[in-house]
Amino acid sequence: MRDPFFLDKFIEFYRQNKIETDNFIYPFMLIDYNGLKSMSSLGYQGPLWKREPGMLEVEEFFSSRMDFIHKNNIVCEFIRFNPFLENHIPLKGLFNIQESSSFYVIDVKSSPEEYLSSLPNRTRAILSKHLKDTAIISKSVGLLESALKYKNEFFYDINSLTSLVKSDFAVQMTYLVNDFEVASSLFFVSDYSAYYIANSSSEKGKQYGANAIIIYNFYKYAFNKGFKHIGLGGGINENDSLSLFKKQFANSILKTNHLKLIHNEEIYYKANKNKRERFFPPYLENTNLLKLRVSH
Repeated sequence: MRDPFFLDKFIEFYRQNKIETDNFIYPFMLIDYNGLKSMSSLGYQGPLWKREPGMLEVEEFFSSRMDFIHKNNIVCEFIRFNPFLENHIPLKGLFNIQESSSFYVIDVKSSPEEYLSSLPNRTRAILSKHLKDTAIISKSVGLLESALKYKNEFFYDINSLTSLVKSDFAVQMTYLVNDFEVASSLFFVSDYSAYYIANSSSEKGKQYGANAIIIYNFYKYAFNKGFKHIGLGGGINENDSLSLFKKQFANSILKTNHLKLIHNEEIYYKANKNKRERFFPPYLENTNLLKLRVSH
């Protein structure tokens, strides 16, 4: 089993670099901004241990990773760990790993009917009105194109979005009313878990509560496929409207963990002079990381 963010086809699609041994795989984006090189997770990554790691395996990760950092003059490194795999645990106590926001999860453990009955009354009322309409799997971008108005780390223009929708680790679910598309959502999937990545809906879709209907229909899809978890993620801030929307479907709440490392302090602080610490590293805040990827 591999989580979507560790699939070979995901790593290859995004032209990520990776450090891999018999004991672990560590995928990341190598970013080059005006000659300043940094490393960054894409989604929920970090090192994936192929077996329960002991001290020797952790030391191998340290050594292999630091070799790469020194050879490539890496300025800084950002790791966002995977909440399902809890792959930050072997590194706790060795790094200053920070806990981030809430990560809402649907554990796919009951039948769709039982799951529906567990949802809040208001959510069930929305779903019960429209369950006879059609939710389909689609490979046409359609309404999802309007998601380009917002920053998304996984796509940045119509070509990158179209390629992603057509990839075999992404599933787009579209909701139709009278055969007319009113909403679409995009998920990353493997044989074990799925992640809610993006969504878009028309005004009519918003009136129908179409985004909620898609999530319930995706639960049915995940149940039939044997998935264990659906990661909905969180919001921009705790208890904002996006968080509350996702929370109504969740039957479990995890925390994400991340790690910020500076490997060349002189260059790092010079590059970030007079910049606010709202992003790591601050000098990349207004850039698109996918456009800055380089291969080692």
